[in-house]
Amino acid sequence: MASVKMGAMAKSQVIQEKIVDLFAQLAEASRAEAMDDLMARLRGSASASDTAGAARPTRGRPPQKNGRKPDIEKLTQKIGGYIRENPGQTSEQLAEALAIDSKSIKFPLRKLRQAKAVTTKGTRRGMKYYAKP
Repeated sequence: MASVKMGAMAKSQVIQEKIVDLFAQLAEASRAEAMDDLMARLRGSASASDTAGAARPTRGRPPQKNGRKPDIEKLTQKIGGYIRENPGQTSEQLAEALAIDSKSIKFPLRKLRQAKAVTTKGTRRGMKYYAKP
């Protein structure tokens, strides 16, 4: 009877060791795939996982229609002029009126505030912009 229990415990231990070994192999394969992907991205090429599966969505701002980044200075001047003509609007209202992405308007507004070209009242999403007299 004791030998039967020892045999069952030995089999259980063998199975457990194989499971641990399998998880170790999976972890190593996952690490290797991640390193390959990272190295491919650093080199600027697509990895095998990018080309095999569906295209991954890009991060950040969507590209402009003409493929170039907007001229920040022109955009800043355009926003400043609009604020002079239409004071007391939030950044969301400005973006909608000027047909600009609400995320793309943040940097030019920050530049206008830092240059003290505009003043603000309120905080966060309720912040309203006024031309400095």
